[in-house]
Amino acid sequence: MVIPFCVPSRTFAQGVDKIPAGRAKTAARSGSNSPASDQFAPGQEKRYPRAGRFKMSRYPIIGKQRNGREAGYEEKPLARKLGLAPHISFLRKKAERLRLPDPDDWIALAAHRGCLHYTNYHEITPVSETVFSNEELSALLLSSGNMHEPILIRAAAQLLSDPKTDLPRLVRLCEMEHALLTLAWIAKAGAQTEPENPFWQTLLAEIPAKERNRQPPVAVFPHPSRFRVETGFQRYAPVKAIRKVWLRPTQR
Repeated sequence: MVIPFCVPSRTFAQGVDKIPAGRAKTAARSGSNSPASDQFAPGQEKRYPRAGRFKMSRYPIIGKQRNGREAGYEEKPLARKLGLAPHISFLRKKAERLRLPDPDDWIALAAHRGCLHYTNYHEITPVSETVFSNEELSALLLSSGNMHEPILIRAAAQLLSDPKTDLPRLVRLCEMEHALLTLAWIAKAGAQTEPENPFWQTLLAEIPAKERNRQPPVAVFPHPSRFRVETGFQRYAPVKAIRKVWLRPTQR
């Protein structure tokens, strides 16, 4: 009985494995029903494709290969994550006219204005608040037209928590940037962290009820603990509790 076999028509440059001669004899005696391509004559060689031959390309986001993302990672706009229609950000166009085209530039500007927790050592030419206000910068960082990058939301959460923030204007700008759901998530986290601070209750009251009561998708926004500093349990403290401090811009 002759066991049929096929010779691969395409030759690869790497990965040659010798098939033992006894394998074909065993298959012949047992009458295996495996495909013909899996049965080899004595001494037949099976070749495999080179590792990484079909490797997917990398999709860079803010900076170069930030956060060590693996090859094949494909980022999506925040609007897609939230089930919203993509839009063109007018604040992004304004930032581009001010020579701040990249998200790294926006984070560097926020760090220059007191958000030192997110200092990225990116060199920019700072612009004054009269030209590009903190409300505009916060709404730009929260814009659903950006790629899904949690650090943008975290930097905006610290910047907009300045007591001098014009809350009605901030809400109006976020509405134009389709960012009310993100703003409501930050306001709820602030109210949970500082229940006695009227700042967050005022901000929640300014946000329309439709967006304020809407449930966001799971695992899209940063966890509330990413907006604040939390201490661990103190072994000898009279009351063992976690102290939560909201991150605010440092006044220079």
